[in-house]
Amino acid sequence: MIIDYISDLHEDRDIFNLEITEKSISDFFGILKPKGEILIVGGDISDSNERLVKTLNLIQKLYYKKVFFVLGNHELYSFSNFSNYKEVVNDIKNRISNFENLILLDGDIFDYKGIKIGGTMMWYDGSYSKFIDKNKINFEEEFGIKKYDLNKIWELSMPDYGNIPNYLNFKEIFFEEKNKLKEIYKDVDILVTHISPLCAKKYVIPFFKDNILSSFFYFDGKDFIKNTSAKHWIFGHIHSELEVSMKNIEFHCNPYGVKRKGFIHNKKLKQIDI
Repeated sequence: MIIDYISDLHEDRDIFNLEITEKSISDFFGILKPKGEILIVGGDISDSNERLVKTLNLIQKLYYKKVFFVLGNHELYSFSNFSNYKEVVNDIKNRISNFENLILLDGDIFDYKGIKIGGTMMWYDGSYSKFIDKNKINFEEEFGIKKYDLNKIWELSMPDYGNIPNYLNFKEIFFEEKNKLKEIYKDVDILVTHISPLCAKKYVIPFFKDNILSSFFYFDGKDFIKNTSAKHWIFGHIHSELEVSMKNIEFHCNPYGVKRKGFIHNKKLKQIDI
């Protein structure tokens, strides 16, 4: 079976001013040359719940039997009257409940023709900060703080703070997502997360290797990697293509991305043949 995969579509960056129609989706997604029977999306589809569901529904109708996806940090951004990120997630679940071919993986495993696909968003845990030489950072000059405080750096630098309702500590979501991952990672063929489990300098693009902000792009996944049954792990968030083989697992990151310095703006789907 051929499975297409991609992440970080950020459809609202490309077609924000357009109505979501078969034509706009065909123009946006069709150029990526869909080939697979199903599609897996590693999060960050849209900042709008309404547009996310419309986009995935049309992608599925035009190209796939089913679309599997996890949420990303951008899915938690709310410009409506939600009091916390859990309400945002529940709204997405309610919106897709009538679309049987759109499968949100939120600590779930779905058996598709004998292939077990499991996933959850996951979250960064700050572990990458151990690779950063804090003595080389002038915290007052760069962040306006007197001394090293990773949560304060996150608050001052990352859009997740402020865009996710009532979210004040970057580890808050991490512990909840970690518990979801614990429930599924041992019994899957394909594992999907938005956040990368490959927390090591060798997997980071040069532009960010020595940047303290990389603390908010990874989690330390070594124990999950060691004990998972997955043969493939798909993720996103880092906006840089990556293919890594380790411990009998193929790790895949294939972001569509956005045009930003140091990143690839990708224009193609990739495939797993399983």
